[in-house]
Amino acid sequence: MRIFTASRGQLISLYRKIAENPLLIITSCSSLIISLKSILNQLSTTENELTKAFLHISQSIKLEVVILHELLSAQIAISDLMFLESLLSLNRAKDNLDKLRKLLNSKGSTSPSKQLPLVAWLERFYAHLLSKYTLYWFEILVRSASNLQEIEETANSENLNLVANITRFQRESNALNISLLFDTTCQSFPFLGHGYVLRGSVGDAPKGIESIPPIFNAPLGSSLSPVDIYTIVMQINSTLHLSGDDKIDVSDILKQPRYVYDEKLNHTYYIKKLECRVFLALVYEGLKSHKDKLINEFISMLTDTICLHKVVNLLKQHRQQFSSSPSTDRRSLRSLFFH
Repeated sequence: MRIFTASRGQLISLYRKIAENPLLIITSCSSLIISLKSILNQLSTTENELTKAFLHISQSIKLEVVILHELLSAQIAISDLMFLESLLSLNRAKDNLDKLRKLLNSKGSTSPSKQLPLVAWLERFYAHLLSKYTLYWFEILVRSASNLQEIEETANSENLNLVANITRFQRESNALNISLLFDTTCQSFPFLGHGYVLRGSVGDAPKGIESIPPIFNAPLGSSLSPVDIYTIVMQINSTLHLSGDDKIDVSDILKQPRYVYDEKLNHTYYIKKLECRVFLALVYEGLKSHKDKLINEFISMLTDTICLHKVVNLLKQHRQQFSSSPSTDRRSLRSLFFH
């Protein structure tokens, strides 16, 4: 029981750390995964010594650790636009979520009408990553489907439909385009396309403005004009400080959108760094205000979703309900997962 208690304490500390700094969930996934592996190894060393009475506790904690591991692995793969790795991690996370739910139900720990906060939080994390995956590869999924309606119906079935949110805002705000662009230069091997690439494939890495290609465009089926791509990529290179490694500059995520008005084109641009390698660009005809409330609220909403701030929000809000002592913070997070 001492090992179970220690493992649970380490998990609570990890949740608390994420609650205190929401950006950790996208900037420090690798270090969080290392911590989870350590907990899993700690649990595995006692496997042969467990009595039947403790198996349920051991299995539930292990499943929780494995699910978190897969979700964080999926976040890393999605942000690096790794199609197959993302899909496999998401599938494994879903399978283990189903196992955890079944295990807890079988022991009478919960019921379909009253779900444990822990399971609800893990499912929210999974739903956000799934919607992000659908958004980043939506155009690839459309190409592989028999018709666009089929993919749209699948996206609509998700708890969070980022594609619908973006396309709706594009129509309502009369944007010429809302696009996501991906920086292909921050990797040690050539970028060979947006989608699944066979292992061992070789080719030349894109150069110039082609090194930051659009991966999603609204209206659906449209594309950015060459002059708009050029303007956006030049702004990304000159003002949003692309880095040459996989480390993310947290200050870039926290910055206000870059606002540009091109008099010659009569286009207004809002450009925002969402993740280490993913950028948001909104293009409007004519002169728009850099303080436009609706546009800035939309950019803030999408940033919070892509950066998984909304996933962390449950932890953060719960912690803020309690007073300032570390012991109280620990109790508040413990109560969140063990009602």
